[in-house]
Amino acid sequence: MRKAWVLGLVACASLTALATGAVHDRRDLHRDLSPTPAMHISMRNDLNQPRMTYNPAGVAFAQGLIIGAGTNNWLVAKNFDAETIWALPNKYPLVAPPKIDGKHVYFALQSGEIKKVSLANGKLIWKVQLHGQANKPLVIAASTLLVNTAGKHLYALATTDGKTKWLQDISNTAEVNILGGAPPLIAGDNTTTTKVYSGDANGKIRVLDLDKGTLLHSYDFVQTTKKGELRSIIGQLYLHSLRHNLPTRLFFTAANGMIGNIDLQTNSLLWQQKFPAITTSHCEQDTCHIGLGGGELLALDVHTGEKKWHKVLGWDITTIMMHDKQLYLTGATGNIMRLLPLVGETVWQYNLGTSISVPARIYRNMIFFATGYHNIYGFLL
Repeated sequence: MRKAWVLGLVACASLTALATGAVHDRRDLHRDLSPTPAMHISMRNDLNQPRMTYNPAGVAFAQGLIIGAGTNNWLVAKNFDAETIWALPNKYPLVAPPKIDGKHVYFALQSGEIKKVSLANGKLIWKVQLHGQANKPLVIAASTLLVNTAGKHLYALATTDGKTKWLQDISNTAEVNILGGAPPLIAGDNTTTTKVYSGDANGKIRVLDLDKGTLLHSYDFVQTTKKGELRSIIGQLYLHSLRHNLPTRLFFTAANGMIGNIDLQTNSLLWQQKFPAITTSHCEQDTCHIGLGGGELLALDVHTGEKKWHKVLGWDITTIMMHDKQLYLTGATGNIMRLLPLVGETVWQYNLGTSISVPARIYRNMIFFATGYHNIYGFLL
């Protein structure tokens, strides 16, 4: 019998029973709008180890494995029977979700080290030491691994051997660098150039040549309205077009509440709005969903900036993702929620008890949420 699966659950099944052994998670069940639980698994590689390190980097799924950080910062792969397939000793915490690329997985560590290991057995293939830890999710494009380090550099590493292809200096004067800003965005155009769109802690967005790392253009539309204001580009950079062909517009959100849409042909702002603060954002098709400071969710028309709907949640949103025309939110206090994106109606909600800093993952017709204390919770879609 599978150790981690809870099968044949009915609608009134208790989620408390599902979480047996989850030492650090409290339960706060909304019985009228509850998701259907499917599984719970701990990523701890040593169940006898009393020390519980906190790691907010989340997990990745591939080939029937769950890959992430275990106890004492070990890198661990488990199957869906909760059995450890491999475990790699490691001194420093993960600072970004593991990145899967075919038969390999990439890890970014707090020490600034990047490791590439075999997905099948955890064998180390290469490791490199960068100047500073990654502060955004890793991105892979055309055999290139893009790594943003905290306030200093954007590295393009060859996935084959980890050697630096190019290095872009993104040194900034911001007083605070936010961990988990908008990851670099890769896009082609009507030329042979593949471009990298990268936002920094000053609110500047750079456009780089993916192959050479040369600076093609930059945008600096995020202005400071008071001293110490956080200007980091956060959430999601989003390319779109009115005709749904080549991208002609770039949507951005900044931590200080600035939202804008840039015309890439004229390099000018199409529209811009300012809110008190923004926690994250996610865009798809014609709508951008934006987490506002104070626990509010806003849906905007990406083309015009007009409000479609607005919802008060009462808790700060940490991540937003869309899957199969459903909107999934996570919160700083452990809240998870599924919404109808067209109207903002709640389908279900639940509280996992600890902060969730990475988006949910979809795998095997389930949605998974990872808490910082090595617990993974799966719910039926």
